[in-house]
Amino acid sequence: MRSKVEVWDETAGRFFLVDQQVVEMPFNYTAQQTLSLPSQLSVLTRFLDDQHIDSDARWAFFRKAALRQLQGSPKDKRLGLFMERLGDLLERAQQDHSLYLERFSLEDLIKNFDEKRLKFVGDLNQILASIQTALIGVPLGFFVIAQQFKAANRLTGQNLILAGGAILFFALLFVLSLNQGKALEGISVALAEFEAEQKKRVTDKLEGLQRLLRTTWNQFAWVKGLLIAVRILLMLFSAVVVLTLIWCSIPSLQRAIPY
Repeated sequence: MRSKVEVWDETAGRFFLVDQQVVEMPFNYTAQQTLSLPSQLSVLTRFLDDQHIDSDARWAFFRKAALRQLQGSPKDKRLGLFMERLGDLLERAQQDHSLYLERFSLEDLIKNFDEKRLKFVGDLNQILASIQTALIGVPLGFFVIAQQFKAANRLTGQNLILAGGAILFFALLFVLSLNQGKALEGISVALAEFEAEQKKRVTDKLEGLQRLLRTTWNQFAWVKGLLIAVRILLMLFSAVVVLTLIWCSIPSLQRAIPY
């Protein structure tokens, strides 16, 4: 209280709470009135910690709660009543603070998140665009290469070169997909950190914020699923290239499975 109250008068043994009114509180109390203090002080110091961004607002709510409780009480009994009712004062201040956050901070919070969400969405769309390019390019590249294979009765240089080039092409796309996966992982970490930060700052359910978070997470899950599908397709196309090389090199397979 020495560090928080507006006026601390050590000489006269009193302090003042100053809001719209000035309330003097002399250092008068009984030992009996301090019995509940040990169980309340840790909660009080956490609530009024100067490290909070809104520490001034927290103190204002606590001061108002104290003034409401002490209003009309005799001056020499105020500090004792303050100690006796500290739990109720703190509960009232926490309730007021929660209402303050809901009323004044939620709109700014959602606006701030929506700006970050647009960045997340932009990053996801960039990754999605590169995945869609791969989805179009992979089958086209495969059919172009497949048309160049020639049936023979043994391994030929032309077929080996085509198969090797096709596998290298698909391997390059697979490596690029790993880079896209790293980008997705970075987005996931940033989104999770932001969500955890907001949950620490705000205790209410915040349906608007949760809805935006769910939408962004759903888009993230969709892009991640599409990336996994592309990787599977790349491996399947590579397997088909190998099978094509084998088919072109074994006449018995060509007779059994004609092209």
